[in-house]
Amino acid sequence: MAGCAVILAGLVHCRNSILVEDIPNERSLHTGTARRGGGIAIIMTVAVIAGWLWVPEPGKWTWQLIIGASLLGYAVIGLLDDRNLLSISQRLVAQTIFAGGLFVTAIQIGWIQPADYFPIFKQTLFLPLWLLLPALGLWLLWMVNLFNFMDGIDGLAAVQAVVAASTLGFWFYANGETFLGLVNFSLAGSALAFALFNWSPARVFLGDVGSLSLGAWFGWMSILGAISGKLPFEAFLLLYGLFVFDASYTLVVRIIRGEDWWRGHRNHLYQRLVRAGWSHKKVSAVSLVGCITLATLASLNVSGAGHPVLWISIGFLGLAVAAGQVRRIEAKIKR
Repeated sequence: MAGCAVILAGLVHCRNSILVEDIPNERSLHTGTARRGGGIAIIMTVAVIAGWLWVPEPGKWTWQLIIGASLLGYAVIGLLDDRNLLSISQRLVAQTIFAGGLFVTAIQIGWIQPADYFPIFKQTLFLPLWLLLPALGLWLLWMVNLFNFMDGIDGLAAVQAVVAASTLGFWFYANGETFLGLVNFSLAGSALAFALFNWSPARVFLGDVGSLSLGAWFGWMSILGAISGKLPFEAFLLLYGLFVFDASYTLVVRIIRGEDWWRGHRNHLYQRLVRAGWSHKKVSAVSLVGCITLATLASLNVSGAGHPVLWISIGFLGLAVAAGQVRRIEAKIKR
């Protein structure tokens, strides 16, 4: 946490070319200007700690390095995109290439088998590779981009990152994955340090370098957790539920309405609350409560208490109720 805070302080207070001026446009919910790209501080801190904790596995260390390089590749895409150097198609192609690198390497190491077992809802699905990889690839692609979609107001992405990484740290550590547990704890601390600079009024934004990297990390953690660690996949859906629900719900609504769903917009639930008069602080604070609640339900699921259908039903019913509340708040404003 301290390392990330020091790096951010240096980036914010010193003139440099790493952070890019963020000029508000018609899709923005900010009225002032700030600089984006602060997510690089999180990446640098976690990468250093991961390198320090890493114990090379004989015969596999080269492949492990490729996985690290592939994950860092998402940061490179983000850095270029923060400077408007990539088109949407170029970004998607690059993301697909890095995802391919992750999956091919995971197969070489043995983390993913030619036909593997996939744990979900207390069932173990036996899936052939030709079916498993496309499904996981689409999930990873969605996670990378939904984190980018949801990084639109002060504090929101930082809140989700802190809660998710902290929870993952406990899950992996308890599952015997000490390295991944500690790396996730370091990510939680770094995200908390970032939140201090990103809380409204924000002095710095994550930028695509941060949002794409966090999305890739959390997506990859869910894949490793389910395939290699045999953690129930629905627990990750709950843990990331706030972002997954908002992004998915908004996408479906826009498609049903016949809108150009691939274009930028301000129709996410959190954006609608801000447009209805809620402050960034209030939306992010309420979101923090939601994230903690969902993380608790997800952890109960991982522990084996009760039935997973119960926990996921409670979680997503609560999110559906919250979506209804947003509509009611908007209706009051229009009166």
